[in-house]
Amino acid sequence: MSCFEGMKAYYGSTDGKGRLFRPLRNMARLKSSMDRLGFPTDWSETEFLECIRELLRVDRRWLPPREGFSIYLRPFAYASGAALGLKAPTSVTLAVLLSPSGPYYAQVRRSRPPTPGDKRDVHSVSLHRPAA
Repeated sequence: MSCFEGMKAYYGSTDGKGRLFRPLRNMARLKSSMDRLGFPTDWSETEFLECIRELLRVDRRWLPPREGFSIYLRPFAYASGAALGLKAPTSVTLAVLLSPSGPYYAQVRRSRPPTPGDKRDVHSVSLHRPAA
């Protein structure tokens, strides 16, 4: 069994300082997910966030100080005991992965206007399922 959260670290556009986007909300959701799975929740959210901040300080070279770039963080927990099955875990591991991330789109993409008389946009991406 496992659960995860997702959050971003980025540089502020006006002051160039490192930022985490809503970290306390992410920690609260992770703890709530862990509770739902029967994982222990006696860890400190602020202490885990300080560990994440220290990891970002150590690996800061992976975060380019350019607009649109960020580091995606994936805090996660998994049952790491020796047993298989759906039961309360005997051991849980709490960890975080980092992955540098660039802008979502290389440039702004505008869809073509719908054909006159159509009630739907026949050029809409939702009809074609393109992969990135």
